[in-house]
Amino acid sequence: MRSRSILHKIRKSIYLLLISLALCLLPYQTASPYEPLLEWEKTLGGSSSDYGYSVQQTSDGGYIICGSTSSYGVWNSDVYLIKTDNAANVQWSKTFGGSDDDYGWSVQQTSDGGYIVCGHTLSYGAGVEDVYLVKTNSAGNAQWEKTFGGSYWDLGYSVQQTSDGGYIVCGYTYSYGTGSEDVYLIKVATDLYITSIEMAGNDITLYWNARPGISYTVQHSTDIQNWTDVPVGETDHWTDYSVSETTKFYRVRE
Repeated sequence: MRSRSILHKIRKSIYLLLISLALCLLPYQTASPYEPLLEWEKTLGGSSSDYGYSVQQTSDGGYIICGSTSSYGVWNSDVYLIKTDNAANVQWSKTFGGSDDDYGWSVQQTSDGGYIVCGHTLSYGAGVEDVYLVKTNSAGNAQWEKTFGGSYWDLGYSVQQTSDGGYIVCGYTYSYGTGSEDVYLIKVATDLYITSIEMAGNDITLYWNARPGISYTVQHSTDIQNWTDVPVGETDHWTDYSVSETTKFYRVRE
C-alpha cells in the first residue's frame, strides 16, 4: 500500500511538472505554417487627413474603399470613395458631400456593377446629423443621394443590398426610439432613381429609370417626414402643373 501511494505521488509530480513546462514554453512557440504573410501595403490620400473605414473586393478583382477625406472635396470632411485594381493602384476616386462635414462608413458593390455607400451627413437632411446614402454607377458617379433621420443625431454605419434589390441600413438614432440612443434599421425600396428634372416656372416634370410592366407612385413632401401620394400608373415620368412653393422634396416608389 505504501509503495502504491509513493507511485501515485510520483505520477502526480510528473504531471504537474509537464503542465508547468508547457505553460513556460507557450511564448516561444513557432508561428503556424498557415499564418498569413504580408503581400503589399499601400497608402492613399492627399496632404491632409484621410481615413478608410470599409473595403470590399470587387467583381473585377480590385477593391472599393470608402471613408472620409480632408484633402479633397468641398469641405473639411467629405465622403471619400476610391476604386483600385488588384494591386491597390488607384483607378478613380470620388468625393461626396456639401458645405459641412460628411462621412462614409460602409460600401458594397451592387448587382448592377455600381456601389452603395452609407454614412452620415451634416450638410443635408432634417436634423443635426442624418444617415447619408449614396448610390453610384460603376465609374463612381452619383445616381442618387438620400438622407434619413429626424431632428437630432442619426448615423448609418453599415449597408447591404438585399435579395429584392433594395438596401438595408444599420446605425443608431437619437431622434427616435425609447432611449437616449437606439439602433436604427432602415429598409430602402428597390433601386429606383430620378434621372432628370425639368422646371418651367412652377411646373415640374420628373423622369425616372422605369421598368416595363411596373406601376409607379410619385410622392412629394415639405419636410421628408410626411409624404403625399400621386399615383401615375405605368410610365416613366410625371408632370405637375400646380407645384406648391412649399413642396421641396420628391421621390418615386414602385
